[in-house]
Amino acid sequence: REVEEECGVSNLTLQEELPTTYHTYEHKGKRILKPTYWFSMSIQGEPKLTAQTEEGITQAVWLSQADAKELCSKMYASIWDLSKTIFSRPKP
Repeated sequence: REVEEECGVSNLTLQEELPTTYHTYEHKGKRILKPTYWFSMSIQGEPKLTAQTEEGITQAVWLSQADAKELCSKMYASIWDLSKTIFSRPKP
């Protein structure tokens, strides 16, 4: 649902559940621990992506695996760890 809303794509096929990541944020003066659930997905073709600007998303683009690896290395540690899991899997 989130990918469809935030990137404007539909007809995604869930393939496999990936490791869950966690982050914290503050809400009404309290620290909240939020899990994020990840899945590998597939889609036919390379449909046009539309960023959900009302959520502060300014751009949605398709990346090569090499470009995605480079960007992941600049993300939060939990996302970087997750990306290493994804990129180490054999291609279908």
